Amino acid sequence: MTTLTTTWWTDRRVRWSVLVAAVLLVAYVELLWVDAFPVGHHHTGDTNNLIAGARSALDCIDQGIWRNCGHDSGSPHTGVFHYPLLQYLPASLAILLGASDAAALGFLARLNVLAFGGCLTLIWLALRQRPRLAALGVVAVLASAATYQSTSAFGEMFAAFVILGAVVSIRARRTLLIVALTALACMAKETVPPFLVVLGLLVGRDEKRLLPSRRLLSAMFAGITLGVLCNFGFNQFRFGTFSNLLLTQP
Repeated sequence: MTTLTTTWWTDRRVRWSVLVAAVLLVAYVELLWVDAFPVGHHHTGDTNNLIAGARSALDCIDQGIWRNCGHDSGSPHTGVFHYPLLQYLPASLAILLGASDAAALGFLARLNVLAFGGCLTLIWLALRQRPRLAALGVVAVLASAATYQSTSAFGEMFAAFVILGAVVSIRARRTLLIVALTALACMAKETVPPFLVVLGLLVGRDEKRLLPSRRLLSAMFAGITLGVLCNFGFNQFRFGTFSNLLLTQP
């Protein structure tokens, strides 16, 4: 009887601890949401340039220009700028929906905060069966630069969310999600593919096998290949080369 009573109280304390932690995290994300716009750090130059680059890209597409869009010949600079392809997707969507530059900035600032909250949610979903490890993951995010990035220039937090989503999908063995999210993760940063391979091999393998299954590896490398090809195509569009000139120049 004493053992059952102790277990009941312990379980109850754990449930209350999880509930309190969840409420505090929601409040924390809400504070970031309030700070993100209009007093957040979204006017940092990079986000403004991203929106200008998205407008230049859409103008080129309207004119049927599919190579060297805005590129200064003999220079590593382009009017579409050097930011990763994934950043241009929500920025272009906002512009296509008729948003002004200020409204697009506000939209991207909000998306940054949602990505921050999304990272915390993904950690809980992936590790909910191991609450202590999940708590450690949440603390690691809170102790990192993520809070700053969630109210700073658009891109870093969004990239972290997509990359974490790709890793969680590999861990969950969801084939279609693996293809889609690994592709998006590679579009989030052009340097991601080798790191994603290492992370995928670590989280995707079974306990009794050194490597993940052939089906999982095929899905992972299909997504990575798709993402890299999209990056190549986007660099051809804005630089006329397969590489990002501004990043590869000394």
